[in-house]
Amino acid sequence: MRGDAVLLALAVTFLMALPVSGLGQDKAAPAGRGGTAGPSTTVGAAAPTSAQDDKGNGAAPTSAQDDKRNGGTPGDETAMNGVPMKFDVVSFKRCETSAGHPKNTILPVGGDSFGWECQSISRMLLFAFATDRPLRLSGEPAWVDDDAYSFQAKVAPEDLAAWGKLDLEVKRAMVRDVLVDALRMKVHVDTTPRPVYDLVVAKGGAKLTAYKPGSEKDLGGGRKLAGGGMASVSPGVVFYQATTMAQLAYALTFRVDRPVIDKTGLADRFDVQLTMGDQHYDAKTAKAEDTGISEIMDGLKQLGLRLESAKAPLNGLVVDHVERPEED
Repeated sequence: MRGDAVLLALAVTFLMALPVSGLGQDKAAPAGRGGTAGPSTTVGAAAPTSAQDDKGNGAAPTSAQDDKRNGGTPGDETAMNGVPMKFDVVSFKRCETSAGHPKNTILPVGGDSFGWECQSISRMLLFAFATDRPLRLSGEPAWVDDDAYSFQAKVAPEDLAAWGKLDLEVKRAMVRDVLVDALRMKVHVDTTPRPVYDLVVAKGGAKLTAYKPGSEKDLGGGRKLAGGGMASVSPGVVFYQATTMAQLAYALTFRVDRPVIDKTGLADRFDVQLTMGDQHYDAKTAKAEDTGISEIMDGLKQLGLRLESAKAPLNGLVVDHVERPEED
């Protein structure tokens, strides 16, 4: 095993060992910049998607179907012949639009590849380094957040059958290896406690609707949602079907001024409708009062839930060195 791969494994293992529960992702999980941690780690070598923004770039499944993980086995990153699987073709292309352009999309999961269309490098990194804890990226230059790139990684035809059976976390590790190699990255972890919200059950208990397998949600206009996921019901109103509380906390992270951690203790799946606002919160351009948090708080209250201010050591990743990828 290569030395830099060992260092990568140690860094990711350390991140996953942090005593925090919940989910995290984007720059929408703000907490300032900089921090403290150990020495820089070179993470190198040679990548998925999710469905929509609140599905968190694959950091957590948002439907009952996602939990099946295509029958893969965690840690099994091998093709049929027992040789570690690698992507056959990897490509980057800079987009003319900015990373926040509304036409930017994530490529569908499946087939022989994994990738993003016109997304920021930070979004890709936050997927690649995601664990089951809120992830905070800091120290990166502005272009990592602002410039959009299309990225695609394909497996060889002979690896296609094995690729389809891999666990999402194995695919995530493959993405991570590709990105850190292409970007010549050096990073270190940051365990500084940061402000967060704990999602908890309010007095009187939760008032949630349990998800019923096979049920459908009529979204209006001939649209229906079945099998789990999320969809817009009307401007600013989002319906989450078959969601866990950890996934709901993860979605809330993008609408408020700090990461949200699930502390409800509720393990089931639920159907939840919330007024969330039309825009994701951007720490660079918005203030806490611009989040629409009062509407979110009111909506959570009706569900028997609430947000409590707290501090926690996040899954922090500080970028010490990164270079633009070579375009193909």
